[in-house]
Amino acid sequence: MYYVFTYAIEIYLLGGIKMNNIMQVLNPNSPILYLLIAWSIIWKGIALWHAARNKQLVWYIVLLIVNTVGILEIVYLIFFRKRKKELNDSL
Repeated sequence: MYYVFTYAIEIYLLGGIKMNNIMQVLNPNSPILYLLIAWSIIWKGIALWHAARNKQLVWYIVLLIVNTVGILEIVYLIFFRKRKKELNDSL
């Protein structure tokens, strides 16, 4: 009974993903790790470029420091970056 209870807690805490699967992704020999790194760098570069170009210093600093594997960068690009029309109106 103890093992069933601990297994249920482990599944609940990890969202149904076993720790062994996570460790396999984080293994330095895993190609998935390198794909995640490349994905993150690409999105971070695009988001940082837009934040700097739009003179959004707070967003630039947050995007530079926080590493979310591209999630925060995509959210910024979709919802918070200034569009070309907004930039022309402010000039």
